[in-house]
Amino acid sequence: TGNPFLEGDYRPVSISHSKHWVAVAVSDEPEDVFGIDIQVSSSKTLSVFDRICLRSEAEPFGKEHFKEASLLLFSAKEAAYKCLDTPGAAYFLERQRASLGTFQKKGSLRMDYLDEDGKEILQTLKVRYVFIQDCVLTMAMKSAF
Repeated sequence: TGNPFLEGDYRPVSISHSKHWVAVAVSDEPEDVFGIDIQVSSSKTLSVFDRICLRSEAEPFGKEHFKEASLLLFSAKEAAYKCLDTPGAAYFLERQRASLGTFQKKGSLRMDYLDEDGKEILQTLKVRYVFIQDCVLTMAMKSAF
């Protein structure tokens, strides 16, 4: 797999960076499965939005928070990709669907990974997030909702 690891250590690890931010998560539980991502707000986020997200996914945040919603969705999908450790990032990102509530500075969302037809849910992840200054930090976990 492409997941980072600590040499000689059993603990799962996830790492992310974006501009001047770095995030590292380590668990003491070897069976934990998670992925983290940190994204700084940039024009890149908005430029790739239509390739990896549905506009309907961002609608609950409202037009006034579209920039935050796109940043969160991008980061949440990256964290989910790391969590599930699935090859083919572009293909994988298109098969995820997020369920957002109204805009909040921190919270959680549901991320469903769908089959090739986009009809059946293969895996559901819980994604926790927090907006910090100019970025969002997300952590996707295999978890029952």
